[in-house]
Parts: sequence; structure tokens; C-alpha cells
Amino acid sequence: MTNAQNYFKENKDSGIQSNKYYGNPKRVDESLLPQVTLESLGFTVEAVKSQLLGMDSDLVNPATGEPYPDSFYESMIEQAVANTEKELDLTIRPRVTSEAMDYNQTEYNSYMFLRTSERPIIQVDELAMSFNNRPIMKYPDPWIKVTHRFGQLEIQPTLLMQMGDGLQLSNITMNGGLIGLPQATTPFGGTPMFSPQMIWITYASGMLPMPASDRGINRGWYVHPDLVAYVAKKATIEVLERWGRLILGAGIAGYGISVDGISTQVDSTQSAENTGSTADIKLLQADMKDIKNNLTAYYGLNIGVLS
Repeated sequence: MTNAQNYFKENKDSGIQSNKYYGNPKRVDESLLPQVTLESLGFTVEAVKSQLLGMDSDLVNPATGEPYPDSFYESMIEQAVANTEKELDLTIRPRVTSEAMDYNQTEYNSYMFLRTSERPIIQVDELAMSFNNRPIMKYPDPWIKVTHRFGQLEIQPTLLMQMGDGLQLSNITMNGGLIGLPQATTPFGGTPMFSPQMIWITYASGMLPMPASDRGINRGWYVHPDLVAYVAKKATIEVLERWGRLILGAGIAGYGISVDGISTQVDSTQSAENTGSTADIKLLQADMKDIKNNLTAYYGLNIGVLS
């Protein structure tokens, strides 16, 4: 019993600057998260227009001859951000999420390994267990170990982990207080292998703006420049698709005008199958392949198995 009590005891006098290695650092005041906009993260109209350099004078609405309004570009950015979040399984604009996760005995015995539905994780606010909406326990914050980029959590120490079948503990002393062990049992006795929505977690996910002092230092909780470029290129493709088919009119490759012996001829790359901007779109798509491969390698694939 003494060894078990020591296992759950927090050591605050180790002589190590443990704040450097804290498993769940608090990086932001969550009341400020609603103020973080797509623009403050770098997803701006200017970022899209920078992908269109050299086309400034041509990129106008053929019907009016006027440049497209910023609201048009903003709607394309919002669409591109939403598409990128689904494509790369990432959360971009930060938010606080509360979710209930299923209990799986195998993962519970592996330092209670958890994978959140949104990533990267900025910080975890609360991790608790319940059974049929009855709270069992709330985990102390120092026990929570977060792998931010991949949206993964582990608990150390873990209750009932790697204990022999004959060892049964009802309570363990930690810092002078008693904490109860989760004793979820089935109606027929024994611990369930699986229990739906038994684990509760509240956390902040997404990305934070990079401060000027960290420019060029791409940390896991910042939005990276190549991610901004990827979204901007995706939004640019949407802009070019709409503009390209209106240059001469859908399916028109060229036209000529002749008046009193004076004539003019306009030819384009547009055809029944390609718009006037198809070549530019293909160049953007080629650029995006390398960026996507690098982003996927950095953030990984959040693959899970449904029980």
C-alpha cells in the first residue's frame, strides 16, 4: 500500500525546473479566443491576392469592369479554410470544445491513451470520468500529459494500471487527501471492456497567431506560413474558376470584330473543356501537392478505429 501511495504522490521538491516539461502548459487566456479571427491568423484577402500577382489589372468582373469586392475573397477564404480542416483533419481557428469519449479498457490500461476529435490541442482544461452521468473522479492537472500537435493525451499515474489481479485498492492517499478509484462495474459484476461516453474532456484546440517576436519560429501551436499559403492557393483556385469562365464567355475560345474594314481578333486558351484560367489553376494545384505532403507529414494522420 505504501508503494502505491508513493506512486500517486506529486513530487514538488525534485530540484528540476519542471515547468519546462509540464505536460499540459496553459498557453492562452481562453476568454480571448473569440477575438482570434481568420485575419489575425494570416488568412487575409491580401494573402489570396499575392497568389494573383501579375493578374491585378485583368482580374475584374467582366460584367461590370470593376474589381471583385473583398467580401468575395473573404467568402472564398472561409470555404478554403473549412475544406482544409476536413482535408487535413485540423482545427484552425481556435475554440473550446467539450466532448464525451468512450471508455476502452485496452486504452485505459495503456496510460489511458486518448485521441481528441479536434487537433492540435492548445491546452486541456478538464479531464474526468463518469458512469451514467454520475461523476467518478476528476484527474489532477499535473497527471495530464498532452501531445499537442497530434491531439493525443495520456495520464500518468494511471489508476489500476498494470496491477496484479489479486491487488485491490479502494482508496489511495495523495497529498493528505483520499481519492476514489473508478469502480465502474457491469450489472453482472466485473469491469466493463467498453463503456460509451464515460470520459469527459474540455480543451482548447486550434492555432494561435504567431507573435512578431517569434516570426520564423514555427511552433506546434502557431499557424504556419505554409498552411496559410496552402489555404490561400485553394481560395485562389476558387476565384480563378469563377473568373476564367467569364473572360470571353463559357465555351468561347475567341472572337473577332470587323467594322468598315477595321478588324480585331481575340484568341484565348479557353475551350469547351477548359476555361481561360485552367493553366494557372493547374500550376497552383502542382504547388499545393508538395505543401500538402509536408503538412501531412508534420501533423500526421489522425486515424482512429471505431469500436
